[in-house]
Amino acid sequence: METDSTMRVYLRQMPKRENEYENNEANTEVPSKAAICNLYPYDRVFNEYCNQDYIFRCALKRTILYALDGYNVTTIAYGHSGTGKTHTIFGGSDITKPEDDGMLLKSVAHLFEVIGEEQLEYFVTVSYLDIFNEKIYDLLSTINDDTELNINENMDENDSVVIEDLTVVTINNMPELCRVLKIGDENRVKSSSLENSLSSQRHSLFYVTVYTKEESVSGDILLKRGSLIFVDAAASDYSTQSDQTNMQSPEDVNTIHQSLNTFNECMMKLANGSTDIPYG
Repeated sequence: METDSTMRVYLRQMPKRENEYENNEANTEVPSKAAICNLYPYDRVFNEYCNQDYIFRCALKRTILYALDGYNVTTIAYGHSGTGKTHTIFGGSDITKPEDDGMLLKSVAHLFEVIGEEQLEYFVTVSYLDIFNEKIYDLLSTINDDTELNINENMDENDSVVIEDLTVVTINNMPELCRVLKIGDENRVKSSSLENSLSSQRHSLFYVTVYTKEESVSGDILLKRGSLIFVDAAASDYSTQSDQTNMQSPEDVNTIHQSLNTFNECMMKLANGSTDIPYG
């Protein structure tokens, strides 16, 4: 399979909150041409009436095939606090409304569906972690949730990044995935912010790795490893929020601000096809 692009950018418009309806506040403000300082290209806009299932079908569904073909596919939700990043990735809290499932659940459900249809020999593993203040925390750890993990380069696998002692769980179906998510969510530390009392000031990452084995036309055995990575990024307006609770120090704010700037720079260079990416 050939991918038609290494990166796609989608904008999602958030529906009004209840208090915005009550106060008759505008949901979207369009700046004048004189106020526009930068122009950024993007692939599509999903308005406030687009539900989770529609966004999945238009933006992510086809990428599942890329993962099965051995590619790494990353979905990042990025934006201000309270704009629906966590809802987009992880979905709503009401399990009686599967239409509100996030991109993670819909993607893995489709992954198992395709595997079943093609009768592939496979196994799937998952990991769940948080990054805060340049420290990595394993959300699936059963030993000590506060243990900080280290990152190292694996020279035997094309200098890939390896997180030491990160918990890896094998799953075979959606109920097992939901159980893993529940464990991770219970361990996920959240703090209040101005706009969203459940908004996390951490980058949360959920890794889904799929291994498949199939026989080629010539009789050779093909082993493939692909991944689906879902990122619920820290709020892009984090450093401008003036009334944070549970903050340890001003250095925490500066660190996250620096990490977001680095993230922006990496995305811009990747989008422009640069080979010099400042990951570190």
